[in-house]
Amino acid sequence: MNAQQELPIADIHLPVQVSMWPPAYGWWIVLLLILITLFAVFKLVQKWRKKRVQRNFALDELNAVDLEHYAAWQQINEIMKRAAMVYYSREQVAALTGEKWKTFLLDGLAKKGASKTPEFDDNWLNFAYTPKVDQQQVQSYHQFAQIWLKQGLLKGAAK
Repeated sequence: MNAQQELPIADIHLPVQVSMWPPAYGWWIVLLLILITLFAVFKLVQKWRKKRVQRNFALDELNAVDLEHYAAWQQINEIMKRAAMVYYSREQVAALTGEKWKTFLLDGLAKKGASKTPEFDDNWLNFAYTPKVDQQQVQSYHQFAQIWLKQGLLKGAAK
């Protein structure tokens, strides 16, 4: 055969490269799950930080209370109730008084074992009915409130 009589054969064509786009459905599902997880983690961290800020604000308020003031015990009680309403529902905390308030406070410390559990003086429940409140009792109530805000509030709310 001579060159003029060659067969008319076309060049070899390689197949088109397989594209990475669009990804398969499984990758879209994985991406969606990752985004949902990141969003949930972001919301949990945001909620935790908000509560932490509220707790620190309550501790600052508690440290600013003048223990010599005649209604210092009432201010301490209000600070603890406001802080508790951030961590628990308003309906659960707002109506607590007397023995129920005492039980609530001590349960917060006992739920996960506070490192130093203070004693609760039952005389603290009667401050509202006592004409002259002993300064030593107010100071011990103040110390109890600090420990409760630092340890019991966070541990009791972690459900």
